[in-house]
Amino acid sequence: MSPLAKWRDDELLLRVVRNTTHLFGSNSASLVLSFVQGILAARMLGPAGFGLIGIVMSYASTLNGLLSFRMSETVVRYAGAYLEKGEGIRAAALIKAASIGEAVVSILAFILVAFTAGLGSHFIAKVQGVEWMFVLYAAGLLANFNTETSTGVLQITNRIKIRGTVNLIQSIISVAVVAVAYAAYARGSVSSSAAMLIVLVAYLLGKTILGIGLFASAQAEMRHSLGRDWFAAPLSALPSLRELFGFAFSSNLSATAILIFRESELLWVGFFLNSEAAGLYKIASTIVGFLSVPADPLILSVYPETNRLIVQRAWKRLRD
Repeated sequence: MSPLAKWRDDELLLRVVRNTTHLFGSNSASLVLSFVQGILAARMLGPAGFGLIGIVMSYASTLNGLLSFRMSETVVRYAGAYLEKGEGIRAAALIKAASIGEAVVSILAFILVAFTAGLGSHFIAKVQGVEWMFVLYAAGLLANFNTETSTGVLQITNRIKIRGTVNLIQSIISVAVVAVAYAAYARGSVSSSAAMLIVLVAYLLGKTILGIGLFASAQAEMRHSLGRDWFAAPLSALPSLRELFGFAFSSNLSATAILIFRESELLWVGFFLNSEAAGLYKIASTIVGFLSVPADPLILSVYPETNRLIVQRAWKRLRD
């Protein structure tokens, strides 16, 4: 049998390809829409205003990332293994614990942003009187109280394509809001300060749609896979908490290092330079972001399949 024929009959490979292709397409479309949204927002607000918006968004996401335990990886690692073994109660208990833990972290992150908004506006944005912007956008953290856990659930139930669809929907709605605002701004119907608020709300709306959409989708999958009363699973069914915290801490440690040194450059640009430089950097990084489109969907699709084969101890299949 030729390699092409083997691949065509390989259900595992086809599942990965289907998921990756769907995510790639939706993520590519979302990135193009985000690029258009960024162009319109930058033309309305100018480099300094656009940079301020970027700093506000990056500040909230960075503080949340510092507290986060990357629950999606924990859910895939443990709940995925329990589902593969038919241990539904333990899987439900793990997902329940992850959901509660992520919700607590989101609340703490919102409080932290609210209390440090003055520091962010003074030392990073270097603009006075914009603390409210930091607090307003941080409300999106509360709407994303279950995003990581929900992503993990969609991965282990082979429904990760839903994430791409929800992401595309929020991109369409966000860019539509900014496009309407841009048209009104071009006619002189919207002031610069109002344009700033509309752009911030558009990004917040997109973040909220993503968080609520993923949560609703994951809940539907949980009810389908584990029953309507899955949340009643006792936490006593969890494995060793020491093992869980050890895995969560180790994954969080590496991700935090990446967050500080690679994914928070916008904050460093604002801190060492100013909002205008941050705006120019945000535009450049959006363009470079096109390079990451092929990799992310592949990771989201392959990771749960790899974990499933390890649980099955299917070493030859894993090597293939």
